[in-house]
Amino acid sequence: METIKTSLTLNKEIKEQAQKLFDEMGLTFSNAVELFLRAVIREQALPFAVTTKPMESGYVYGVVKLPELSECKGVDEP
Repeated sequence: METIKTSLTLNKEIKEQAQKLFDEMGLTFSNAVELFLRAVIREQALPFAVTTKPMESGYVYGVVKLPELSECKGVDEP
C-alpha cells in the first residue's frame, strides 16, 4: 500500500493526551488516525454522534475514571 505524508494542526495538550492513550494501546498516532479514517469510510459518516447537546443525546464527553462510572446517571451498579 502506498503511503503519503500528511500534516495536521492540533491542540498540543489534546495530541499529547491522545498519544499517551495510543501508546498504552500499542498504536502510533498515524495508526490511530488511519483507524479513524477507515471507520469514517466504512460508516460513510463520523463514527460517533456530533451534537451541541451531549447530555440530552445520551453521550458523555470527556474522561471519566472507572470508579466514578457508577455515579453516572443511567449506569447500573454491578
